[in-house]
Amino acid sequence: MSYPVDPSGYCAFSADWPEDDWISAVRVVNQRAEVLLDVSWGSYAPTGYRDATAHIIEAAPGDVLTISVTVEAGSSSWDQFLSWGHAIDLPELTKVADLYGGAGCPWTHTFDWTVPAGSGAYLISLWEHYGDYGEGCGVTEYGERVDLTLFLPETVPPAVGVGNAHAPTGIAAYPAAVTVPRVVQRIYAVILSADGLEDFEVPASLITLRLRDTDASYVSAVIPDPTRWTDEIMARKDGTMHIWSGVIDEAGARTLMAEMIYCNVQNFYFNLGAGNVLTIAGTRYRTNSAPTVRRLDHVSHVERDEAGRYTVTAALDPGLLPGDTAMIEGAGILADLVRVTIRHNHAEMTVEGE
Repeated sequence: MSYPVDPSGYCAFSADWPEDDWISAVRVVNQRAEVLLDVSWGSYAPTGYRDATAHIIEAAPGDVLTISVTVEAGSSSWDQFLSWGHAIDLPELTKVADLYGGAGCPWTHTFDWTVPAGSGAYLISLWEHYGDYGEGCGVTEYGERVDLTLFLPETVPPAVGVGNAHAPTGIAAYPAAVTVPRVVQRIYAVILSADGLEDFEVPASLITLRLRDTDASYVSAVIPDPTRWTDEIMARKDGTMHIWSGVIDEAGARTLMAEMIYCNVQNFYFNLGAGNVLTIAGTRYRTNSAPTVRRLDHVSHVERDEAGRYTVTAALDPGLLPGDTAMIEGAGILADLVRVTIRHNHAEMTVEGE
């Protein structure tokens, strides 16, 4: 991927900067999907802006994306800028935030962008620049870039499925400004990871999530006929389990789009009787650092108790996190528990809060 501008025009990059200054988190939210990307690094690249692996973000024309970027500024005392560019029609390196004398950070900046018309795939680049922003090259400057590939399907995926087992070959980014096949189904996948081993996608008949903010979130996956995958599963028993959402297009190609959550593998529950299943479970602690407001779709149940606490069942929104505000019929619910159930042909969530 090419840079929106030549980074060499912003002074030379001659050495690694030892301070803790980097983009540590990126969150992209719209009404269809949410992605929380772990993009942490320990230092800058000495040869220019750091190229991140491209991340795919699903959206549709007209969606308003809310992009939040957290920068760890450490003990920096120079100007620090967050900029953004787009391969198609966004201004190149438009400054959206700056910081001077940045000790005591991190800091987060949030901005909105409306998705253009048409289908295809487009590139958004987020840039974090440390230094004097090109105004004189008497000092060494450093930078970092996170690339997001914005995937615009022709239609919103209507169906749901749980993926079949195979070792994934990686998340492929579409090139900018190309026509892509129409999306026909949304899928969810369970991937087991462990140090020194390739990731392995294991088939699941049921995925269950109990998501909380700051408190422990629970993740489990039910694996049918687990003896088919005994070696692959047990080799990763001390690793992590990752839940991904993705799509299948009209050509039958599977693309995993975004990681919903991951956890350390902590428990195995075998039922090798009539059911012949294995349940893999674990917990994860995380904090919603950028709460948003999201509207629930296809609400099937609403209940409010005497204390004013809501329980709402609706279609699954992978982007809704505990700490977000869920909107129903003009009412806002501050979600403190989100329970997700994913089966072969059905996915729903129950939101609890006040």
